[in-house]
Amino acid sequence: LVPTAPDQGGWPGRATDVALDPTSSARTVSSGATSVSNPPNTQEPTPPVRQPSPSVRLDVTDATDISDTRKSEGNRVRLVIISDTHGHHELLNDYLPEGDILIHCGDFTDRGSADHAQRFADWFSGLSMYAEKLIISGNHDRNLRDPLAIDFIQLFPSNKGDNVHFLRDQLYLSPRHRLKIFGASWEACEKKSISRQLQHLKATNDHFVVDVLLAHMIPCIHPSTVEENSQAWRGGSRDVARAALDHDIPLCLAGHVHWGRGVVRSSTCTFVNASSLWPRGKRAPTGVSSPVIIDYDVETRQVLPIECVSHTKSITNGLRRFCG
Repeated sequence: LVPTAPDQGGWPGRATDVALDPTSSARTVSSGATSVSNPPNTQEPTPPVRQPSPSVRLDVTDATDISDTRKSEGNRVRLVIISDTHGHHELLNDYLPEGDILIHCGDFTDRGSADHAQRFADWFSGLSMYAEKLIISGNHDRNLRDPLAIDFIQLFPSNKGDNVHFLRDQLYLSPRHRLKIFGASWEACEKKSISRQLQHLKATNDHFVVDVLLAHMIPCIHPSTVEENSQAWRGGSRDVARAALDHDIPLCLAGHVHWGRGVVRSSTCTFVNASSLWPRGKRAPTGVSSPVIIDYDVETRQVLPIECVSHTKSITNGLRRFCG
């Protein structure tokens, strides 16, 4: 992961030179997933990205405790977020809380392993305590030597009846909670086309609203505004940041950079890196941190308490249990 230096195009709020590739066109949004196809490649000038208010300090938080782990009620929906499990998803079995919607932000396999993909699909679809389960792809969910090794449509068929929805540049409307979630593909992250897709959706839908943006790549955020793990956010995607900020999306969920796990808040959006697998090292044990838990008010479009335990705390607690 190579970060973009400030003198090579700036940061969100300062950059106007982000090259965006075309990807999609939308149909009318209804319950379920709405696919996006290619819009015309118009050469409109790239709008500047709105920078978070200078009066608001962006902060990577360790955790805001949520003592009540029951499902949400009324206008509140409880999201349980995992990411970057890389074939070790079963390690999460003892940590999965109750919730309304389970979300995986990509990299459920390691280096495009078809075996990992099938085991994950069986495990994910079997988590019956969640009424809805959403997943997007990450960079590891493809085999560069055999691009057809993983068939997402076969792994996550929409007619299977297990409430699993694989989103690939699609807008999903939760039939239970009226929550609108856009899931970007890894290809869209690579092409820097997420913001353009959302712009096209907005132009073709009169009541365009997105509550949650899912993208495997974390957003690029200026390191001077982040108190911890600033280099992780520095190497993120300006397109993801633009997509969330320009389209007034209150919540952006991602992963990809394991050691950058945490939460960054701006005045209009909460960015979450929900990487589950501990950062890898020569002597680092293999383990996972507990899922990120977020309560979201659909009526007010507000992000309520977040529980996001850091990898450092998870590793410390894990070693204590291991050592007795």
